[in-house]
Amino acid sequence: MMRVGEIDDVSGNRCLIVENGDIGVLFKLRCQSNLIVDLIQPDLLNPRPLQSIHGVIGLIELQGSTYLVVITQSIKINSDYLKISRVHFYSLNSHSNDLIDTPELDFDYHYCLDLKRLIEFGNFYYSPTTDITNNSIDSGNPPNDHFIWNSFLVDPLLQWKSSLQLPQRSLIDSLNPFTIIIQGAISIYPLPNSNSSLQLISRLSSKRAGTRFYSRGVDDDGQVANFVESETIFIHNNLTFTYTQIRGSIPLFWEQQGLQAFGQRIQITRPYRASQPAFEKHFYNLLQSYDAIHVLNLLGQKDHEVTLSDSYNTHLDSLQNVNLPITYSNLDFHTVLRLAGHQAVVQKLDQHLSQGQGQGPTWSLIDNTTGQTIIKQHVVFRVNCLDCLDRTNFVQDIFSKSRLGDYLTSTGSAYAHDEGFWQAHRHLWAENGDALSRLYAGTGALNSSYTRTGKRTLAGLFSDATKSVTRAYVSNVTDKAKQTSIDMFLGNLPTQRGVSVYDPVSDLVNGALGERLGEYSTSHPISIHTGTYNVAGQIPTEDILPWILPDLPGQADADMLVLAFQELVQLTPQQIMSTDTFPLAVWERFILETLRSRGDEGESKYARDDYIILRSEQIVGLALIVLVKAPLAPRVRSVEGVLKKTGLKGMSGNKGAAAIRLQYESTTFCFIAAHMAAGQAGVEERNNDYRTIAAGLSFQQGKVPSSHDCVIWLGDFNYRVDLPYDVATQLAYDGDFHYLLKHDQLSRAMRSGIFKGFTEMDIHFAPTYRFDFGSDVYDTSEKRRVPAYTDRVLYKCRNDAGGGDADMLQGQAYDSVPLKGSDHRPVYARFSAVVRVIDGDKRDAIAKQVQNDANRSIVTEEGVDEKLARLGLKGRNMNRSLSVDLNGGLTPNDDLLPPSSLPSPSTEVDNWWTDELGNDIDFVSHLYPDGKEDDIAVPSAQKIRRPPPPPPARLDVDVDEKDDTAVDDVEDVDDAELIRLNKNKENTGTPSPRKPSVTEMIGKIEGSNSDVKEEREEAGDSSDTLKDAHTNSQNTKPRKPRPPVPKATKPRVLSNDEEIKAE
Repeated sequence: MMRVGEIDDVSGNRCLIVENGDIGVLFKLRCQSNLIVDLIQPDLLNPRPLQSIHGVIGLIELQGSTYLVVITQSIKINSDYLKISRVHFYSLNSHSNDLIDTPELDFDYHYCLDLKRLIEFGNFYYSPTTDITNNSIDSGNPPNDHFIWNSFLVDPLLQWKSSLQLPQRSLIDSLNPFTIIIQGAISIYPLPNSNSSLQLISRLSSKRAGTRFYSRGVDDDGQVANFVESETIFIHNNLTFTYTQIRGSIPLFWEQQGLQAFGQRIQITRPYRASQPAFEKHFYNLLQSYDAIHVLNLLGQKDHEVTLSDSYNTHLDSLQNVNLPITYSNLDFHTVLRLAGHQAVVQKLDQHLSQGQGQGPTWSLIDNTTGQTIIKQHVVFRVNCLDCLDRTNFVQDIFSKSRLGDYLTSTGSAYAHDEGFWQAHRHLWAENGDALSRLYAGTGALNSSYTRTGKRTLAGLFSDATKSVTRAYVSNVTDKAKQTSIDMFLGNLPTQRGVSVYDPVSDLVNGALGERLGEYSTSHPISIHTGTYNVAGQIPTEDILPWILPDLPGQADADMLVLAFQELVQLTPQQIMSTDTFPLAVWERFILETLRSRGDEGESKYARDDYIILRSEQIVGLALIVLVKAPLAPRVRSVEGVLKKTGLKGMSGNKGAAAIRLQYESTTFCFIAAHMAAGQAGVEERNNDYRTIAAGLSFQQGKVPSSHDCVIWLGDFNYRVDLPYDVATQLAYDGDFHYLLKHDQLSRAMRSGIFKGFTEMDIHFAPTYRFDFGSDVYDTSEKRRVPAYTDRVLYKCRNDAGGGDADMLQGQAYDSVPLKGSDHRPVYARFSAVVRVIDGDKRDAIAKQVQNDANRSIVTEEGVDEKLARLGLKGRNMNRSLSVDLNGGLTPNDDLLPPSSLPSPSTEVDNWWTDELGNDIDFVSHLYPDGKEDDIAVPSAQKIRRPPPPPPARLDVDVDEKDDTAVDDVEDVDDAELIRLNKNKENTGTPSPRKPSVTEMIGKIEGSNSDVKEEREEAGDSSDTLKDAHTNSQNTKPRKPRPPVPKATKPRVLSNDEEIKAE
């Protein structure tokens, strides 16, 4: 059992140490979010014990404080697996920041509480003895990063460990403080009267983690939401049977809102060609882990499922053309269940199982005595429904039973016909479904009563109805906060930064990478064409090519098109309260047809790439469409969209904003289309609209517009010109745009802080509002609206964007187009942007080179005193007051002790506390012959501490725990007791032993491991990568050359599901 303790450095700052009595890891805050972590011998420091712990989850910074997160209580599943039930957050800044774990206190105010609840109630597991991240077949591989949930917290510690030499790493492995955790479900059924067991382990991926309506579909790395690997394990007679299945959200870009008036509408946010790269990457990733894949799609023919299912099948068809070992089939689960019942579903599943399993082995078999794989499963089933919960779990239970039954029958096992055995199997899968469903949807799984009993009951129907209602509540009330906690735990929030462990070598590497940016990256320009058009509810009838792709001198077609529309629909009360998507579909089709038909086929200048729609967003009459050249689509990733209403105080969508963000190579862009409040006198309303939009737009994982490299606002901002109608109209006709712009409301607002930091290209065109329909005449209606520049495009870049690229976003052209189908004129703005492309392999090679060069120059020999001085710590046996000098060392404050009458220092033949005859000196009278110590004028802050008894003789022999405690506590006794203890120590005739220092232990390990070290060096082994750090943390079993020391009391062996409480 490990312990966590605290000590204070010479400046009074808090330090934490995780130790087992022999070896300790020290955590000392160097500056904000920067720690010193070091290996140290605990008895040098005499730490104040705080609590016994089971492991360290990692480090995290919250609200300006850095926390050490430790496991304090676990539930034992079996000898290998434990479930986390209690954690604690220790602040390295101050103990007053600790989360007080007392039931009587209301600690809702504490910012660690949400994370604490997430970990304690989130089905997190760990293993101190085995790699829990890999399935049984891959257990010899490095830990699987897809299933590690605390990478953000523990990676800095594992990287620090990997930077150490082999002897130091071996000492840390003997302590094994750093814990790798997974999320999911682990259920084990020990078979009666035998050493056999039936197990079910499900590992939930951390790569696109979240709750049901906040995490759907795929990302640009091919990672899908709710991806789970489930493994059925049967251990019997030195053999292990395993059967693996996977589940995961449909790997397309799609979203679904929670509670809607007309059902849960599914929106596919990227078209086929824009989705294909991520779709293919997902299946390529799967084939790195499994030999072959069979996809079983359980979606039905409901309106909100059929579109998604059809698109899925279209993408799957494309994989058949490249001869990948991927097959698929469809089963309308709900239709079969409704028409024929559960048994008919089981029969259908048997057909799909036979169809999809192919000709290879259908399960895996491992020899437990040798660890060798006898048979390896060939085809892995990827099962999905909409949420990958209820239907999926039902199907996987049937498949698991079928494969396990075939194995038991083929081996003649009596369990093949044991009803109790199969009842346990059903129970494991029911528990598995409930656990995974609670993580993703907030309730247990539907159909779990049938899974448990094999029967459909009235109580089960009522239970499912209750769960459905609860899911609706959870998804709309609590899931958003839970998603934020998940993103915070995984380090996905844009404002988060990981805790860095101070490492001079790492600082050198980072500095070198910054200086040598040009060696591993390149930058190149792309062109972005933006346009805004208030169409006044009209359908497209004119040629819009001069607006969306004008023929500009010396410029090719833009790489990206960003088009904003306002008033796609007539703003009637009915339209304002709901969104009609038909007009947007009409405009999208019209834009694509215009782009495809541009120019004559014989003209080479028009033999250009096609465009595809990356994403579009609509809020009532406001829409934003982003298109990109088809060959460039694979370079674009992380495309997201959000909406913000501002009409009727945020309740109506007649005014507001639609935003789309994306990453092109390594550069991020955010495009915001806005339609603000109307009216000549509504300046302050428009200013408030801007503030509301700027503060209210938030993408996934907390990203906001200001966190992007480049931001472009465009739309009908509705700012007017403060001039009389007759004057403004005449100036517009005369082309005196400069005078008009002197009275432009937006220009004045920007000077007062609205759109702070944004820029607009010079305007050399007439006001774009308001014209009579079908003419070039400004408004002649009774309202006689003043001509104004309502349609605008603004832009800005972050100062640190682009890694040193100057003028990252430059305006090329800004103009209006004389289309007459509306009372507005469309406006376009052309930009040239510089994007940076990072070559990861070259960057890693440079980092490795710099690291190796730095490591060769580091001196590793360091004594105990030097280490304590470097860490700014005061050792327990130091009898002089110390202070820190500016160079980081420690110097004695000799002025705090009397300057004279001090005894001579001890030598090898005599001691300072005895006289020539060997009798004890009365050192109080010797130091203060003229009076008591209290009579000496010494400031209270510099109170003299009595010298401790002599240090124990330096003998490497066993130590008695009681005597050692007496030495530890001697500073707290009075003078008489101090002298008595000293005499008793001498009268025993046995000198006090001393534990070997960390340096000495390392020396012994270096000697015992010299052969191993030479072999590693000859093989060119490198242990400073993260995966090696994981492997060493889990698998290394170093020798223990240190002398015997007292051992902590081991916890008693508990039965399954009994809590192991920290002593």
